Amino acid sequence: MINELAILPILYPGFFEMVYAPKWYYTLGVKQDAYSREICYCSKRLDRSNYFFSHVREVLDELSKKGILNDLDLISSLPSHNVGAYSPTLIPLAEKISDYLNVPDENIISRTKSTREGGQRLDTRYSRFLSVRDSMTVTRELNENKIMLLDDVKTTGVTILETKRILFKAGLKKTVTVCFGINSRIDRG
Repeated sequence: MINELAILPILYPGFFEMVYAPKWYYTLGVKQDAYSREICYCSKRLDRSNYFFSHVREVLDELSKKGILNDLDLISSLPSHNVGAYSPTLIPLAEKISDYLNVPDENIISRTKSTREGGQRLDTRYSRFLSVRDSMTVTRELNENKIMLLDDVKTTGVTILETKRILFKAGLKKTVTVCFGINSRIDRG
C-alpha cells in the first residue's frame, strides 16, 4: 500500500486528506506498465472492478488492521468529470467493497458542471482548482459521521479536497479516501 497527503493550503486552507492506494500510476508517456494502462484507459470505458478489487482489498485489509476503517458508515464513489456520470469501474467496485466490509454504499456526490472543456486534461493545480471548485453537490442530508471516498486516481488532490470541503460543509466529520492509484511524482507538473 502507498499513501500520500492531499494538501493544497493556499487553495484549501485547513483541509487535507491522506489518500491510500495499492500502487503508483503513470501516464503512458512516462512509463508503459499494465496497471497504469488499466487505470488510464480500460477502467474509464469498461467495468474493471474485478481487476482492481484484488489490489484494493489489500489496502482495505491494511487500513482495517490499523483501525482506520473503524466506525465507517458509508462508501461513496466520486463522480467522473461529466455531469451525472461515474466511472464504469467505480460503481461495481464500491459494491464489492461494500460486501467485503459489510458497509453500505451509495453515491451521495453528484457533478453539477463538467470539469473538462472538450475532454482536455488540465495540467496545473490551479487550473484544476478553477474547474473543480463548486462543480459537485451532496445529493441528500447526511446522517453519517465517517465516509469512505472511492476514486480512480489521485493526481493533484483537488477533486478529493473539493469533495471533502462540500461534505464537511454538509456536516460530515471524517473521510477516508481510497484510489486505484496515486500519480507518480515523475509525471507531475
